Amino acid sequence: MFPTTGTERARQDIAEVFAQYDLSSNMEKMIATDVLPLRNVQLAHGTYPVIPLKQLMRTPSAAGAAPEGYAARRAPRSAYLRDDLGFESAAYTTEEHGLEGTVDQNEAAHYQSHFEHEATTAQWTLHRLMIQREIRTARALFDTTLFLPTTQDTFDGQSQPAGTYREAASGNAVAGNAVPWSDFANANPIRDIFVAKSKIFDRFGIYPDSIVINEETARFLRRNEIVRQHIMALGAGSTANQGDLTMSAIAQVLDIQNISVGKAVMDGNNPNNPSFQADHIWGNGCLVYKKISSGDIREIGLGHTLSWTADGSKVPAMVEDYYEPQTRTQIIRVRHQDRQLLKYPIGEFITGTL
Repeated sequence: MFPTTGTERARQDIAEVFAQYDLSSNMEKMIATDVLPLRNVQLAHGTYPVIPLKQLMRTPSAAGAAPEGYAARRAPRSAYLRDDLGFESAAYTTEEHGLEGTVDQNEAAHYQSHFEHEATTAQWTLHRLMIQREIRTARALFDTTLFLPTTQDTFDGQSQPAGTYREAASGNAVAGNAVPWSDFANANPIRDIFVAKSKIFDRFGIYPDSIVINEETARFLRRNEIVRQHIMALGAGSTANQGDLTMSAIAQVLDIQNISVGKAVMDGNNPNNPSFQADHIWGNGCLVYKKISSGDIREIGLGHTLSWTADGSKVPAMVEDYYEPQTRTQIIRVRHQDRQLLKYPIGEFITGTL
């Protein structure tokens, strides 16, 4: 007995077995929601209050009339200084993404079990859906027009108060480094990231704590001579084996708290091309940025992955099915609704890793 055409039912039984299938290994290499942490929102489309960085960091309004550091001084029997924190509003819009897979009843009979065929189809469909989210996030952040190296008052190509929240979109400029990191003997990633951190501090008064790179760039860092020398100086001995060159050790050398390595791959060829071309989803380069560490919309940092689940969508995705009698096919649908929201352009993109 199947539901009537057009009637969907949730398939939690399938969703619970996702981790048992091989495609999960590629999904475990995805970092979209590590770089832009998930935050659930109550409305699919809405607005929320934001604090421009100038407002957040400015001195009290009476500072000009008092010695430095004494703007909040109170005289006996007088009132305390009152100061307002200015807010602005910004809009967000989530978008629904979903794919469907098919389970032909005749083909399913050839599998060990009908449920196994359903679960395999759902896993394959989820894998393709999650690749799309990873691509959206990587393309939004590895954008050489997004982060502004010299000014702090423009974002999305418009004049804005520094810190105005914006959805992922293009801006105006970026800078690279002098020696590509693929030059193991001469490149200096430690210096390049130091310079990037200094630029970010000059613009925002905040030091970044994270970088995001792909697996190839991570391999460059492991082979870099200066990085290896610093790791040896930290206690690896006279030689540094590959086992000593962990991301944790490299992060310590780079004076950075978090390194996110995008290891997931995609087919770089056109879908109509019969051959497979393995490509990194995250491109070549290094994004130095301030990471959001909580779900608090007020926290200063790069941004969130907004997730709306009020219509039954789930994380990573809602699985449901319906039956098409005319084709004797069970349709497995996998869907979620999200948005990559860039709150502050607190980042510097280093382009010269190749």
